[in-house]
Amino acid sequence: MNQRNPIAALTNSMGSLVLSDSDKENLFIQYFSSVSVVDNSIVPNLVLPLDMPAVLDSVILTRSGLQSN
Repeated sequence: MNQRNPIAALTNSMGSLVLSDSDKENLFIQYFSSVSVVDNSIVPNLVLPLDMPAVLDSVILTRSGLQSN
């Protein structure tokens, strides 16, 4: 992973373009901190249906089943 693709210009809450990497970083930090939640260390119980296998037996990939970008 030696190549780095730059993040395109972003728009802040005032409608101004954000161009520098550090300003983009701060914009992302502000956004993700506003939509995240504090971890309460409580893991919910996951109940699987009885007829649902917990392990995959096999996975079949075909050329026609894959979509290229």
